[in-house]
Amino acid sequence: MPVTGVKINKKTLELYTLEKEQLTAQIIPANATNKKVFWSSSNPYIAEVNEETGMVLAKSEGKADITVKTDDGNFTDKCNVTVTKKIYVTGVSLNKSSITLGVGNSEKLIATVQPSNATNQKVTWSSNSPGIASVDALGLVTAVSNGDAIITVTTDESSYTANCSVKCITVTNPVLTTSAATNISYTSATLNGNISNAGNPAYTERGFVYSSVVSVPTLNGSGCYNTTASGTGTGNYSKSVTGLDQDKTYYARAYVKTDMGVTYGNVVNFKTLKEVSNISQVRFKKVKNYTYVTEMTVDNTSGVELAGYYFGTSAGTSPYYEIPPGNHKLWYYYTEPGYEGWKDKGLYNFQKGRKYTFTCDDDGSYLTFYVTDDGPLKSSEPGIPYKPTTQVIKLEKSTLSGEKPKAIVN
Repeated sequence: MPVTGVKINKKTLELYTLEKEQLTAQIIPANATNKKVFWSSSNPYIAEVNEETGMVLAKSEGKADITVKTDDGNFTDKCNVTVTKKIYVTGVSLNKSSITLGVGNSEKLIATVQPSNATNQKVTWSSNSPGIASVDALGLVTAVSNGDAIITVTTDESSYTANCSVKCITVTNPVLTTSAATNISYTSATLNGNISNAGNPAYTERGFVYSSVVSVPTLNGSGCYNTTASGTGTGNYSKSVTGLDQDKTYYARAYVKTDMGVTYGNVVNFKTLKEVSNISQVRFKKVKNYTYVTEMTVDNTSGVELAGYYFGTSAGTSPYYEIPPGNHKLWYYYTEPGYEGWKDKGLYNFQKGRKYTFTCDDDGSYLTFYVTDDGPLKSSEPGIPYKPTTQVIKLEKSTLSGEKPKAIVN
């Protein structure tokens, strides 16, 4: 039966240098008597072919045509061969040399074959103790039980390896709370926290996150700030923060970082002080016959925030002025017939950052004036109450005479 044609099993072929590929020829018809063929290459320096077997050897970068020709009838077919240079693998590395995982948790390891443009990027993964830490074909490691294991990645070419030590533990989350802020001023405050359980694994960083725009601040969150605090273990810890805006509410909470992530305490809020430029009037409130009470707060750089005082048998108002810190005469206005007028009670040293309560009692014969220092606006010793101190001045009403200019202090 004569040959009527021939066909190569591949019309195109891509090879790396020094790679081999076996080509085969199909004689048409299949029952032809003479099935002998000859193989040749258009460029043996790029792709060489065995004349009798059709085995192709890639020798250098470039393109070549491999041709098969029948002995009977000289029928031909071609295969286009492209040869590229092979980049050999020289090693492999992992993104982490050790990790700690809580039982049931997973983490993906990333393998990098060297060089990065190596031709063969294939790798395989294995664990020396899959009952403790297993790994899948993509490098996802899962902690199965407590213990230690080694995860190994191996290159397909040349079997280079890299290892990662895995510690599998039962995780205990840290327990912490955020305490009220202290030492609050116009642009600073002290943030406070307490850690009652350091966790397992123990935390590696502790601090505070705070924000004036986010009510639940987070680490590295938009509009949030964070500050770290030194120390380890359990107990109280604090950190002063500065650069705050005046008269603004801030939200803060304690945090700790572990290998497992971030744990937060509860959220607390505080408001920075305000420098007051407009001083408000104050009325004394009648709490019983002849007893009147008011208060003022010294909490700004200029002095007293509220500084108007009025005494009398009926409520009223008086002129008001800003009182800077220091010794001042405190005047009051008395309205009982025969004693009406501005009266001078003497010097009193008003201090910045404190609250004062004023009380005046009139028993008919004497006017008793009380100034109580209620203590700092924010205690410097949280949990220790401040013991108020009271200055008492008792004036006989028969001595109260004369009109004074209607100014509160001088």
